[in-house]
Amino acid sequence: MAHRPFFSITIPTFNRPGDLKKAIKSFLIQDFSDFEIVVSDNSENNDSEKICSSFKDYRIKYSRNKTNIGFARNLYKVIKQASGKYIFLFGDDDLIFKSDCLNNISKILKKYAYGYLRLKVLYHKDLQYLFDFSSTEKIYLKKNSSSLTALKFLFSVSFSMISGNIFLNDPNYSIPEIEKAADPDFLMEAFWIKFIYQKAKKYGAFYDTDNIIIQKWIIHEKNLAGASRNTPGIYDVTDNKIYVEKSWDLIFTELNSWEKQLWIKEQIFLMIPLLPSFKYYSSNSNLLLFVKRMIELERSLLYQPLFYMYLAIALFMPKGLWNILRTVVQKYKIVRNPQFNSHLENLKDSLRAL
Repeated sequence: MAHRPFFSITIPTFNRPGDLKKAIKSFLIQDFSDFEIVVSDNSENNDSEKICSSFKDYRIKYSRNKTNIGFARNLYKVIKQASGKYIFLFGDDDLIFKSDCLNNISKILKKYAYGYLRLKVLYHKDLQYLFDFSSTEKIYLKKNSSSLTALKFLFSVSFSMISGNIFLNDPNYSIPEIEKAADPDFLMEAFWIKFIYQKAKKYGAFYDTDNIIIQKWIIHEKNLAGASRNTPGIYDVTDNKIYVEKSWDLIFTELNSWEKQLWIKEQIFLMIPLLPSFKYYSSNSNLLLFVKRMIELERSLLYQPLFYMYLAIALFMPKGLWNILRTVVQKYKIVRNPQFNSHLENLKDSLRAL
């Protein structure tokens, strides 16, 4: 019987061979070796294939799609190809921060058998500075928690960001909506909630702030993940639905009617302070469609003063001012821990050496 690796590092990629090379390198310098790296490529050229072949490492398993199948289908494909005990979702332009990360989290998972583990995320700018935008401390989710408790845990640890989601593999993983989709511009935001929710609820989960991944600090283009410019942005209202409703539908079969109603209300209220961001990444016309849908889902918004305040800010604040505020926040969030900066230098040296 073939050996089953402990981790399957699943990397969907699209036209970023240089970043992909660094991402793979950050795993090859780990002091833990029981893993495979599964890469699924949406690119129209073989540049990423050359990168993967250049490592001459049997643990790297590369495949390229005949045509660009879009982000959602590509990520789904690479998850289905994984053979490891745990699936480790990873972006093609992200990096593992320290060389002992896989070893550390393997020990945690072997000891506590969590169904889901989420790593802390820091951001970097050209590998010169680190930024920390989360003050969340370590969180534990008990086995057999209630449905709402499990969902609140997932959303509190930003599961919707791809990299750093680690969960038990299951051959029965299936999302028919993705499997049946033929349109390369099909997008289902954070569909992996279907996989991690059940495992987290049944086996428990852990948000690990000691082991870290780092992501580029960039302002994403609207359709960066899509197959073309026709792909809806995650803040676009399509078919009178907002971006999270597809992922909600994936787990609503697990909730009773009261739990659904409470969940929708809580999530809609959490969106209120995000209205300026929705406008920034789309337009006033799309923002108004977004707000209309929010009100349809939760009528009590009409009686919330904060709702009107954030809506006014979103509608009338110039993008130039928004950019200035982002710059101020960025400077405030720079990590000034000497130990972290030392780890960053070690990472840069390791990436250059390999």
